[in-house]
Amino acid sequence: MSDGQISEAARAKMYYYLTGHIVPMSTVIGGSTFESVGQDGKTNYTVQSIGANGVVTSRTFANKRQADLEETRIMRQAELNGIDIGEQHYNNLADSKRFSRACNIVADEIGAPVNMIKELMHRDPKTITPIEQDVVKRVTEHYDSLADDFSLDAVRKDVETDTGVDIDKAISKDASKRSSDEQRAVKTYISRLYDGVKCPNGNL
Repeated sequence: MSDGQISEAARAKMYYYLTGHIVPMSTVIGGSTFESVGQDGKTNYTVQSIGANGVVTSRTFANKRQADLEETRIMRQAELNGIDIGEQHYNNLADSKRFSRACNIVADEIGAPVNMIKELMHRDPKTITPIEQDVVKRVTEHYDSLADDFSLDAVRKDVETDTGVDIDKAISKDASKRSSDEQRAVKTYISRLYDGVKCPNGNL
């Protein structure tokens, strides 16, 4: 069951037959096609989808056109998965930097060490004094006010301003149906998701 040459889909199917339990498969992040010649002398085309742990699915076709369609389907899924993972990554990082930015603002306002304020924000609310409660309230207010600056919408607007392309419409299309500008915009958007979060005015 641990043979790396067997696709995850095949292993999951065998596991289900043996145990009656479903095993979740890896997220598809890429694909590949390779040719082989069968005993009959005809060319076969094996299309594989790839996840973080190796091959997720593997299908063999006698027809090149069907293989190409399967690879196109896999690459489309891989692109959408990559965008979804990138957006989750961006949101997690943005939330952390948004919190840090709010703490820094309050630290400047009251002349306190930012590390002390961050520590206060993680303390049990039942243990803090009325003065500390006011600090927590300030941080929370600044955190809420920074929502737009650290949102995915801000990234989309930046990309749309730079490229003149509606990024959501571009993503909704298969890569083969996008214009060159749309394809560049999608690549720019994905790059921005993984490049990190740019803070307002370059500050935390």
